[in-house]
Amino acid sequence: MDINRDLELIELSMNAVFLNNRYLTNQILDITTNPKISLLAISQYLDIGIQYEQDKIKYYLKNGDIIPYKLYQGIPYVDLNYLKENTKLLLDVSTFRRQLTIIKTPAIICNGFVYESTLYDNELYVPLNILDKDNIDNLSNIFINFERIPVISVENIKYIPFDKIKKSFNLITNDYRTKIILNKKVFNILD
Repeated sequence: MDINRDLELIELSMNAVFLNNRYLTNQILDITTNPKISLLAISQYLDIGIQYEQDKIKYYLKNGDIIPYKLYQGIPYVDLNYLKENTKLLLDVSTFRRQLTIIKTPAIICNGFVYESTLYDNELYVPLNILDKDNIDNLSNIFINFERIPVISVENIKYIPFDKIKKSFNLITNDYRTKIILNKKVFNILD
């Protein structure tokens, strides 16, 4: 807190972490030099596994890699550079505003299957195969309810814009939009 008596101004600044543009926590250390974030604050939202072995706690990434961390006042913190290099998270640190913004594309859960979404030109795309469509390999466009929907290919997986199909589903999301559950409505698909 900075107090300027001459200007009669009190300026309050604090560290802030945002996940998918929603405030998550202020548990971040060294934001201006070598940022570290609390694993306790982010683990449930970023698919970080926790395992208790004897007197130690181990944190795991989705691929099974153990996350290195250090304890600060009894709280485990992970280096942001490690997260940036080993996950698909988009991290933006603003040292001036003392803010960290984490963008995680949501897991799409549909018909008992979990699909990974992707960002393309700052737009959310979901795998085309959530529509249970056969022979999707050669599609460049599809029609849903008589609207042309573009299909893109990323690492040999076909994706379609989420905004174009979300009206065809009943949606359930968690608070930070890291998971989206889709329940199908009835719609027509034409090649």
